[in-house]
Amino acid sequence: MSVIDVVLEVIDDNPYNPRKHYPQAKVKEMAQSLREVGLRQVPEGRHVDGRCQLAYGHMRKRGYLYNQRQDPENWLWEKISAGTPAIARNREDLFKRIDKLTDEELARLVVEFMFYYLTDKGDIGSYEIKATEPLKWMGIDIKMEDA
Repeated sequence: MSVIDVVLEVIDDNPYNPRKHYPQAKVKEMAQSLREVGLRQVPEGRHVDGRCQLAYGHMRKRGYLYNQRQDPENWLWEKISAGTPAIARNREDLFKRIDKLTDEELARLVVEFMFYYLTDKGDIGSYEIKATEPLKWMGIDIKMEDA
């Protein structure tokens, strides 16, 4: 057995995991623990069709995903240059790397960002658009009006 780093996007839940529902409060609790304490036990899994399938660690995966959604800059780093250590990351370098993307790569990144970060799938399956915070982060100040 060996330990390897894998990006979250290629980690799938185990279809035989009996837990199908992850309460948002518990996910937030796990996310906070991961930020404060870090990862105490590395989840295990197996390779299936070029992806990774978890044996256990499903709540930790959701905690990491929650933390990523709270930090768009970290999400962009993971998409553009996942191998860059956190200590070497700065916003100016991130924007330089974004500038080097082709129009097609940039368009895909924007669409993925919108679906990944700007929508939040709730427990009942509805989507809530969260547009103001990421737009403010990008320097765009908008006023949202009630419909």
